Amino acid sequence: PAGWHWQAASWSHELPWLRFALPSAPMQPVTLNGGMLMPAWYDVHGLGDRLQEPADGAESSREIWIDLLEAEASQVGGRGRVVLGGFSQGGAMALYTALQLNMLPLVAGVLCMSGYLPNHAAVAAALPPGRRPLALAELPVLLCHGKSDPMVSIDSARRTRDALEELGMRNVVLHEYDNMGHEVCEDELDDVVEWLRATLPPPPL
Repeated sequence: PAGWHWQAASWSHELPWLRFALPSAPMQPVTLNGGMLMPAWYDVHGLGDRLQEPADGAESSREIWIDLLEAEASQVGGRGRVVLGGFSQGGAMALYTALQLNMLPLVAGVLCMSGYLPNHAAVAAALPPGRRPLALAELPVLLCHGKSDPMVSIDSARRTRDALEELGMRNVVLHEYDNMGHEVCEDELDDVVEWLRATLPPPPL
């Protein structure tokens, strides 16, 4: 998305060994928007329980994300050098895609800013005990969320953290920010840089 080009450029300056791919969501009708067309990875019905919404269209979008992941991985040395991340629905799709990769290796990490785990029930059903990749337990996940978010409540972020931990994931961190709505703040952006630096350090010479 065009609105993130400036931030990707800033991150690239601080982390020059990284590259950033910024795919735009397709245009589709969104129920919450009165059925009008808008960029969206899946349909949204309301502002209530985000984790329990069916997220119609997320499966089709997941295929787009997987194609993008494989294209990037082929250029940077494999999935282990790729972080899936995004803001709002982008963060939601990052989680939704990373948790349902059907082959190893997994990605290096997942960054979800002001997002949540969509269609939690379907993801949990796809990852019953005994069928979860062992690597999933150590997958780094950074959740960043404003305590004053009117679009995706802070409760959705906390429940996402809990849902991931229920899947046996031990490397999930949630940062909460006072007085932040459905947006970003400088403290959050600083936290993301440090997490990216630790998750994707410079490759060995």
